[in-house]
Amino acid sequence: MQLTIKQRVILLNMSAAFTGNVVALGKIQKFRDELSISSEEEKAVNFRMVEDVGYKWTEPDEKHPLLKEIDVPERAITLIAASLTEMDKSEALTLDMVDLYGLFIPDDSGNHPGQEIAEKVEA
Repeated sequence: MQLTIKQRVILLNMSAAFTGNVVALGKIQKFRDELSISSEEEKAVNFRMVEDVGYKWTEPDEKHPLLKEIDVPERAITLIAASLTEMDKSEALTLDMVDLYGLFIPDDSGNHPGQEIAEKVEA
């Protein structure tokens, strides 16, 4: 799945709270490693921590953000979908999460409008 830096930062924050058995957590850790911002990417987008704001960066081209192909394990898809569904129910979603919601939560017809995901997600 191709993810932007913003999506990867949000997923890194979300996935820090994921729980499971040793095997599942090993897959989640590998997933988190893939989500991490490389030093080359940091330089390319001037990725930095800004006090009282959080992470900031500047995409080289706002209309075509830097993308990275990430292998998202089935367990991560399930946990992300459950987290986003719960956040939606409790009205805790932010605007930054809307595109992730479209990627991980199927619409009424069972399709993922943002991108095709092979696994069917049931949250």
